[in-house]
Amino acid sequence: MHPDDLETLSAQRICSDCVAETFFSALIKKDGSPEHCAYCGEEAARTLGIGDMADVVETAFNDHMVRTGTESPEFERALYADRELNLSWYREGQETAEAIEDMASIPSAAARDIQAILEDRHDDVEMARMGAETEFAADACYEEKKTDAREWHWAWSSFELALQTEARFFNREGSALLAPRLWRHRSVANETKASGDRFFGAAAPDQPPLPCTRFPVGRQAGRGSVPARFAHRRPTRQAVQRRTDER
Repeated sequence: MHPDDLETLSAQRICSDCVAETFFSALIKKDGSPEHCAYCGEEAARTLGIGDMADVVETAFNDHMVRTGTESPEFERALYADRELNLSWYREGQETAEAIEDMASIPSAAARDIQAILEDRHDDVEMARMGAETEFAADACYEEKKTDAREWHWAWSSFELALQTEARFFNREGSALLAPRLWRHRSVANETKASGDRFFGAAAPDQPPLPCTRFPVGRQAGRGSVPARFAHRRPTRQAVQRRTDER
C-alpha cells in the first residue's frame, strides 16, 4: 500500500457506537474525541482513529488468537492422499477480516480497513518472494488460542503427593505453586488484621481463586468459628524435632 494511502486510511475514525465489544467501546469513549465517524456518519459521538484501533486489535490478536496452519498436519496427509477415502482438507479458523469483525464487533468495512493496515505493517518482501504467508494477510486464518490446564493438574497432583508422603510442613515447591494465588488476597487480610479475624481459603490451581472466608477468633468467636487456641497455635521446637525423628 502506498504510504499516502496508508496515512489517509489510518486517519479515518470510528465511533464508540460502531463498536459493540464492551472493552473496545469503553476505550474509545475514554480516549477518543468527538469527530466525524467514517462508518456511520455520526458527528457527535466520540471517535478513535482506525490506525489506533488497529494497534489495539493487534495486541488482542497476539494475546488471544493464533494463525492456523496452511497445510494439513503431516500425520494426516496420508489420509487425504488416499483416493478411496475421498477426504478433503479445509483450513480451520476465520479469514483475518472476518476474525477482526467478530472479535471487535465492528462493521465489515472497518474490519477490512484494520486488516489492510495490519497486513501492510507486517509485509515482508523476502517472505513474499518465497510465497510464505505473513501475519494479518487477507487470506490468512485465525482461531482462538486453546487453554491447556495439563501443566496445572500435574503440578497440583505433585503438590498433593508431596504433602502426603514427603513432608508434613509446608515446603518450597508448595510455596512456589500457591504463592501467586494466595498473595492476591494479602491486601484483604491486612485490612482485617486489626480486628483479630483469621483467613482460611484457597483454590485448586485450575480454578479461579476462592473468596477468602472470615472466621472470627477469640472472645468474639461464636458457633462454627475457629477456637483461638487452635488458630494461634504453632508447633513447638520439641514437636518439630520429634516429627523429624519419626520420619
